[in-house]
Amino acid sequence: MEKVANFYSFTDNCGVCNGDNSTCQVISDSIVAPQVYGYSDIVVIPEGAARILITQRAYHDQPTDDNYLALVDLESGEYLLNGHWIVSPFQKLVEFGGTLLEYTGSNAGTERINSTKPLQKKLLVQVYC
Repeated sequence: MEKVANFYSFTDNCGVCNGDNSTCQVISDSIVAPQVYGYSDIVVIPEGAARILITQRAYHDQPTDDNYLALVDLESGEYLLNGHWIVSPFQKLVEFGGTLLEYTGSNAGTERINSTKPLQKKLLVQVYC
């Protein structure tokens, strides 16, 4: 199986500890998505997480690998990005609970979702295959 997604949450001055990072936790991992068609849950990013970077490198760096990142608002169950089998090929900004998430688009060799501001709600990251 090919590694299809990475997620990172870096330490940041998120307003909880006045910038001394005493309450921050660095989280980093690589995921190998199961070989099933449809949407697979990858990780729930908690409320308060800041400096988020999620990447999905295409198989052999080909932009047509048919694996795509998707985001779900856990509170409402609504897709914020690449839901309901509709994939956004172009770069866009996604507003999520007062925080902007930047998305490179599905036609990039490496899909990337990032944000510097703290999340106000939990966010579910999925891979659509």
